[in-house]
Amino acid sequence: MYEPKSRMFYDAVDPKTGEVMKKWSPFWSEKKEQTLNDVARPNNEGSIYKDMYEYTKDEKYKKLFIDLCESLVEKQGKEGLWMDFTPNDKEAGYFHPRFNLWYAESLLEGYDLTGDKRFLNAALKTAKFYTKYQKKNGAFYYRNYLDGTGDKYSISGSTTAFAGILWIRLLKYGVGDEFKSNIEKSKKWILKNQISINHADKNLAGAFPEIRSKSKKGKLKIYNRDVGTSFCLRFLCDYYDYEFGDRKE
Repeated sequence: MYEPKSRMFYDAVDPKTGEVMKKWSPFWSEKKEQTLNDVARPNNEGSIYKDMYEYTKDEKYKKLFIDLCESLVEKQGKEGLWMDFTPNDKEAGYFHPRFNLWYAESLLEGYDLTGDKRFLNAALKTAKFYTKYQKKNGAFYYRNYLDGTGDKYSISGSTTAFAGILWIRLLKYGVGDEFKSNIEKSKKWILKNQISINHADKNLAGAFPEIRSKSKKGKLKIYNRDVGTSFCLRFLCDYYDYEFGDRKE
């Protein structure tokens, strides 16, 4: 449900009643006093309303998409993130690795649609922030904190790829020459860490790492999520066009 004054969407619906949860969000179940920023966010992931506009040609979807882009610019922090909104956690200083990249990507879609450089510059700010958290070998962690720490056991191939996708796209717009070395780090990490196609577990064969680990009752469970593979494949396609596109003829 859209809240037009704040240009945000409420996050949750009560599964039993179907009622939009405007005062309390399960994302912050331990937080007794919740504000609008706790229960809603300027959710523009995937640029859905831009797609709806392009498919239907209905101007109301274009307006909504642009409103969300403007809301993102307005609510972006100085560091280039959206720390006021879940799944970021401002109090803990934790930021979700892909969440901010999704918003930045939607801003570039907004730039394509309108030519408004505010959207380009906001996405550029996010992209610059991520260069500080990429490791020397190209890796990113899933759990990252603004103080520079992170969980080295939470390797996130999707973030290595998604950040690379954003960096490549910005270069195509003529900004961000400083991202070239980061793009190469992403490429090298992705190519080096693909799981062998001959792996005994067919579910893992040919996949890319996206590791989540959970410890409970003295047992450690390690998962590899498919989201790493989907983003790494996107990156490799974009990288091929970026590196070899002008040489095809």
